[in-house]
Amino acid sequence: MVASYNTTIFVHVTNSSSKAVISGTKTVSEMLSINLKVSEFSAIFRVIVLVKEFQTGDFYYPACMKVVNGRQCAKKVTQVSESMWQCNSCDTDSGDIHLKYALHLCILDSTGHIWAVAFDDANEIVEMPACF
Repeated sequence: MVASYNTTIFVHVTNSSSKAVISGTKTVSEMLSINLKVSEFSAIFRVIVLVKEFQTGDFYYPACMKVVNGRQCAKKVTQVSESMWQCNSCDTDSGDIHLKYALHLCILDSTGHIWAVAFDDANEIVEMPACF
């Protein structure tokens, strides 16, 4: 499926789970030049792009609802029985889950294209909550 949307996307470029402030506007080619393997920063960049296409397979996942250090764990959980889910990240078994988006998008501007993943902000593109 191919869809086009004019949109401004805030891209959180990180190799950690820390929060960061908006670090400025970048082009797609500038985003491609960032080497996350050697990067020691967490930044949010504003990119003005078109959404060229998105993958229509699994675009959501069951997520852990446990609160760890004041934040929801939100890592992917594995179903271990009909009503029980296990989170390997926080070592928790629970019957409660929350469905979270992980929508893979190909975004582009006049300088190039890049695949990105939209998490909670995917609601604005799909215009409905994640569900089974």
